[in-house]
Amino acid sequence: MDEASRAQRTSVALGSENATRAILQRGYGGLEVLQLADMERPAVGDGDLLVRVPAASANPLDWHYMRGEPLIMRTSSGLRQPKRKLIGVDFTGTVEAVGSNVARFTPGTRGSAGESERSPSMCQFRKESDRAQADQRHV
Repeated sequence: MDEASRAQRTSVALGSENATRAILQRGYGGLEVLQLADMERPAVGDGDLLVRVPAASANPLDWHYMRGEPLIMRTSSGLRQPKRKLIGVDFTGTVEAVGSNVARFTPGTRGSAGESERSPSMCQFRKESDRAQADQRHV
């Protein structure tokens, strides 16, 4: 199940241990297309990290994807609606949990990252692949 489907189909009580909140993008436009939603916390696989995200930022890339402009961007992000509903690229956080095959990171490791792959940062918890990380300065 992709992130958008999980976010749209999952109703999680915030008191639940598997609950998290995220900013979802419901279309192209200004701030009116963003919505705070409850969703299920990402599951940690053998080669993954679960990162708690206390701070994320919006940068010009996020703004262009949110607006869908310039229009040429829509060839990769979705012609009429965004393909990805979870937004953001820049964040800072702390590793909460690691998979069994992760050796370079431990719970409590802090860091920040700015991903070019458009993996979401506007959420309380974010799953990262251990393979994608170069060093502990970038979680």
